[in-house]
Amino acid sequence: MDKWYVTLLNKTIEEININDISRMLRQDILIEVAINKSVEILNENPLAGEMYDGQLLELLYSVDINKYKEDIDEVKDILIKIKSNVSSFEWMCDEDFKEYLDVLEKYLKKIS
Repeated sequence: MDKWYVTLLNKTIEEININDISRMLRQDILIEVAINKSVEILNENPLAGEMYDGQLLELLYSVDINKYKEDIDEVKDILIKIKSNVSSFEWMCDEDFKEYLDVLEKYLKKIS
């Protein structure tokens, strides 16, 4: 972690990638930056993930809501937008679609 963390600290916000964000969310490091970048990425690619489709949404869902109360409205707007388009995304199988939709609906309920 030390080498990655030092590398992360030397990056600009624009240089932070999905791998960095995933790790930041998992390890609760620079969480505000990770949340803001997550929202930005999910707005562009709702299926974003380091290792599998939808992983970023799952990671963001796992973050304590108190850590980003000021961004709740923006997150909620993006989740509603995603939900309205979710059936048009390309899915490998029905199970992936159902799992993603389940996380999405739980997340919407969590922040409502």
